[in-house]
Amino acid sequence: MINIYDNKKKQKIATTDQDWVVPHIEVIISPSKNGASFGNGEHNGKKAIINSVSGPHNVTIRLLDANSKPSSEVMTISAEYLQPVRPEKKQNLIVIAGEYKGQRGQLIGIDVGDGIVKLEGGLDFKIMTMSLLAKLADA
Repeated sequence: MINIYDNKKKQKIATTDQDWVVPHIEVIISPSKNGASFGNGEHNGKKAIINSVSGPHNVTIRLLDANSKPSSEVMTISAEYLQPVRPEKKQNLIVIAGEYKGQRGQLIGIDVGDGIVKLEGGLDFKIMTMSLLAKLADA
């Protein structure tokens, strides 16, 4: 489970395993909130791309290799073992929670815990809490 907060509205906006999980974002495999590891922990710390989501316990991912390129290794994992990778400046992103959930954009800059985001198709910039953003996997 991951908690996502909107600092501007001072509220939690996503709390369940499935709320933030969307295809095409980069994630890191990590121990769950209770400390349990996926499998025997051999994948902890590895990055992956979410291919599809069919429920909180059925997230299909493709592992990334050492060069951050998709590998041939595909697995199904519970969302409790995944954490979203935050975008860096000038990287493409997907909003994973809140009012703009599902929209794509680019991170223009970072100011403390907020990202300055240009959403696709928009003319203006949005200031969003970084916890609302996930790195869009490279095509």
